[in-house]
Amino acid sequence: MQDQRQNIRRVEFPKSTKEALHHLEQLCIPFTQLRPPTSKQLDYIGELIDEFVFLDHGPKRAHRRKKMTSMQELQVLVILCRFFSSSMADGVKNTVFMMIFTSPGGKPDSTTNDRMLFLGKLISLAISMKSSLLLNCAGVWMQQRGCSKEHLLGIAKTVSDDHFVLSPNKAELTKWVELSPHFTSCFLSTVSEIYGRTGTINQFKPPPRLLLEVTTEWIASSTTLAVAPLLINLQPLLPKGSIVMTAVTPFVGLIRWCVEIPLLRLLCQIRGKEEDEIHATEDLESKLLLGLLESMNEKPNLEHRLQQPEVISPRQMCTLIKGVAESFSEIPAEYHTHKLAQTSLDRLGQALQIALASGCLYGNTHELFQALRQLPRNRLLQIIIYRHT
Repeated sequence: MQDQRQNIRRVEFPKSTKEALHHLEQLCIPFTQLRPPTSKQLDYIGELIDEFVFLDHGPKRAHRRKKMTSMQELQVLVILCRFFSSSMADGVKNTVFMMIFTSPGGKPDSTTNDRMLFLGKLISLAISMKSSLLLNCAGVWMQQRGCSKEHLLGIAKTVSDDHFVLSPNKAELTKWVELSPHFTSCFLSTVSEIYGRTGTINQFKPPPRLLLEVTTEWIASSTTLAVAPLLINLQPLLPKGSIVMTAVTPFVGLIRWCVEIPLLRLLCQIRGKEEDEIHATEDLESKLLLGLLESMNEKPNLEHRLQQPEVISPRQMCTLIKGVAESFSEIPAEYHTHKLAQTSLDRLGQALQIALASGCLYGNTHELFQALRQLPRNRLLQIIIYRHT
């Protein structure tokens, strides 16, 4: 491996960044075909990325370069967007992407937060520039990193704020599914963790209405969107020796929205509070739940394409059920038969019934049914418990 840094340093920015990315691409080709990188190669690549992509010479250098200016950051973002939108081999492209946005050994370092903030901006730019190739890279990276990890939540919040809050364009938002279903599904898995239960039902943060509307349209328009991460064989898209992480689908997070929002609405009514954030979204919640149920029912038709048997893990569903039980503990018992309370339980029952019947819920469900018994009485849930225990 020849050290090209001296040659690249002779070139002015921003051309130096382009040269470094080309060099990085050549370095990564063997990692997808022959062997994983050595620790020495990873160190060299890390220094190359620090100096020429993030314009940071590192703490060990005598003349540490200042943080990128806003103009430099924009230039680097555009360069990266064009680089990852090129006709490079998918395996090489994903390897380069992971080298840039994953700390050596997968461990976060002192610059992780800045890099994740930068990545959020890059993904937002890719959406604006309709770069499906870059978004596909982001989807692979998100799946490998774990959609519920804290730094991914920050990225999803940046993207959500940029496109659903600050400058919303519903017509463009609905096209995400066409651009990259894998990224869109991973985004939903992550964003459903941001807007949801953060503690007590009082701290439940409902999704912005536009996000709920667009999510509902996405799910209703494509019965395979929620399982998109399960339809891709990631092994040939990753460096040699990589372990493909278990894919997570957005089912449980989105079911949580449908189940918890009626309880929040009920609590607001009991306490006489305004409910502006959750006003008149009942139809959207029902439509979203219907789309999720239809997506689950597609599972038998996709068996030959799924890369793993688990679509919904019992552990995830059990966590959801326990969260609903905690929410009910904050609602006076006399309201447990209220229409909104029973709507919440009915929706949970419908989701659970279809998940079991379709085979989406895979694994040991003993703890899940134990948790179900802690919920207020509901006819559908009682039938499900009776049939499956």
